[in-house]
Order: sequence, then C-alpha cells, then structure tokens
Amino acid sequence: MTPKRIVAAALLAFVAVSIAVLIARDMRGRLQPATRPADQAATAPAGRRVIVYYFHRNVRCETCNKIEAWTGQAVRQSFADALGEGLLEWKVLNFQASGNERYRKRFNLHTPSVIVADTLDGKTTRWQDLPDVWTLLDDRADFDSYIRDGVNRYLQE
Repeated sequence: MTPKRIVAAALLAFVAVSIAVLIARDMRGRLQPATRPADQAATAPAGRRVIVYYFHRNVRCETCNKIEAWTGQAVRQSFADALGEGLLEWKVLNFQASGNERYRKRFNLHTPSVIVADTLDGKTTRWQDLPDVWTLLDDRADFDSYIRDGVNRYLQE
C-alpha cells in the first residue's frame, strides 16, 4: 500500500468515526427520558415548585455541555434539601426536539439557556433567564454563585 493510500484511508476512517460520534450524540439526546414531554406531563406535581431548566439544541458544543454540567452540579450541591423535598426540580431539555415547541415559545428560546421558573399546579407563573452563564465560564465560583442567587430568589418568595 502506498503512503498516499494509507493517508487517504486514515482520513476516510476519521471522517466516518466523526460522523458516527455526532449521530450517537444526537440520538442520545433524543432518547434521554428528560427530553420526552409525555414523561414530564405524567410527573407534573401539584402545588408550588421551582424548576431550573437547562435548554439545549440538537447539536451541542463543549461550552454548552460545560454550562449544563456546572449548572446541574451547582443546583444539586446547593439545593439538595429542596430537591429532596420536591420544592425544586432540575430538568435538561432539548428545545428543538419534537414536542418541546411549547418551551421554545413560552421562554422565547433561541440559544441554549438556563431558566428558573416558578410553577403552581404544573403551570408556569413566572420565570427568569440566567444569561450570564455564558460570560462566567472563566470563574467557577462566580458561576456557582450566580446560579445559587438566581435559584434562591425563586425559592425564598
């Protein structure tokens, strides 16, 4: 085999693996239970609840994954009691997935976003976008504080 053919075969293999990884990530996002609206409707709680959402797109970048991970960790670490009591819920949803159009409209979603929403009997009564998650990625402490402050505003009212 000539060096030219070896390089061509290696490049072709690289492209094939890259495409397979993208397809697998997309399918994983579509199959996550949190992205299926029917599951959410079945577990809609009665009474007041604060929901912290991370909305993502079909295709996800490294920064988007980092925002999701950091937000989820901040919520779970800072609000374990509220999560356990059912006063707070953490949800990750694909706002581009079929069936999630209502979220895109309700929260005016155009980009991946962290949203804190107050709900009463399963209906959103007020909500707030936390857009600074995009600018705080160089300081984990500031990021965590920003998430905590945003969630606390809703839990304490």
